[in-house]
Amino acid sequence: MVVPAGFRCDLASVPRLLRLLFSPFGLHQRAGCFHDVCYRVQHCRRFQADALFRSIMYDDRVPMLKRLTLYWGVRIGGWVAWRRNAEHVAKFRELLDAK
Repeated sequence: MVVPAGFRCDLASVPRLLRLLFSPFGLHQRAGCFHDVCYRVQHCRRFQADALFRSIMYDDRVPMLKRLTLYWGVRIGGWVAWRRNAEHVAKFRELLDAK
């Protein structure tokens, strides 16, 4: 997978309260960009997007505790963003089908 040029991502969507423990910046940034693309275009299942996030963090040597915490954060709370993006993707596909 390639992150398209000009794609806007929020790196790691860390809730403000947890930013005291986890910065959006760091070794997990690259994984966050790929994860954002997966969530936005939804060419795979949510579980696969989250597994890719974990795998890239492993490859980028994110420490295990941080990697697992961030992974479980997206597994537990990521459904909100996934559902919101699914609505946008569905509307976009409707527009394409109407043409």
